[in-house]
Parts: sequence; C-alpha cells; structure tokens
Amino acid sequence: MEPPEQVGKPLPEMPAPPPEQAEKPVRVGVWLAVAGVVVVCGVFFGHRLLSSVLTSTSELSPDENAATVATVAYMDAVLADDLPTAYGLTCTKIHQAMTLSEFEKYQSDRYQISRYELVDTRVSSAGGTLTAVVETQMYMSDGRTFAQNLAVTKDSAGWRVCE
Repeated sequence: MEPPEQVGKPLPEMPAPPPEQAEKPVRVGVWLAVAGVVVVCGVFFGHRLLSSVLTSTSELSPDENAATVATVAYMDAVLADDLPTAYGLTCTKIHQAMTLSEFEKYQSDRYQISRYELVDTRVSSAGGTLTAVVETQMYMSDGRTFAQNLAVTKDSAGWRVCE
C-alpha cells in the first residue's frame, strides 16, 4: 500500500540517462589513433634496427668478416670454458710461447668475463701478412667493463687469434 501523500500524484520524472552513443565513437577514435601511432612507431624503429644490423654486417669485407668469425669462435670457446678449443684457435706465435696447460693457467688467472660485444674490425696488410684488430667490449661478472683489442692474423689454416 502506498503512503497517503503519494496517492493520486504522478510519479516524478526521472532524468534521461546521458547519451552514451555520442561518447563511444570518440573513445574508439582515440584508441584507434593510439594504436595507429604504436604501429607506425614499431614499423619505423623496427626498420631502423633491421637496417642497422644488415648495414653493419654487409659493410664488412670478406677478410673482416672472416677475422670477426674467428674472434667470435675464440671468445665463445673461452666463455664456455672450452680452453682446448680456444687454444686451437690461436696463432702459431701463441703455440710457440705457451703449451695448452700454460694457456689454461693463463686464462684462469684472467678476469672472469661473462659476455662480450664486438665493436669494430679493421684488417691491414703488412709485408704480405694480413692482420686484423677486433675491438671488443668485455663485461665482467661483477658488472665492470673494459675495452680490449684482439689481434687476429691470417695464416695457411685461416684466421687465428693472436692477442
């Protein structure tokens, strides 16, 4: 039963809900614009990254590339603690200066490198012998870094690290 003061009086009108359809196209438009900007930025920066990688590797001469590959094989073997393989990738001068056991001792006394980056490779010829300097950035397990130039020479067996 209704209270007596409400009997016969019309119910008050409720305000109409705000029109939601007018705001939805604006929100959808904003989200589409944001998505478009993200896609354009992703394409732009992705293309720049891919271009820089392709350009940096395609600019190497065959000798620079071979010296770089030899350095990577050597450094990967050192980081994997595969010192017999690393020793096998060194030049005759190192083999004459130290045995495998001495090389292993030498490597164990060195800084503990956790990773490395190649910076640049430069090849030169002196007296008919091709040599290269491969610039690297070494990262130690304690967070310190240092630059190191690795000397690489080409002999009858290929490119060999001759630090």
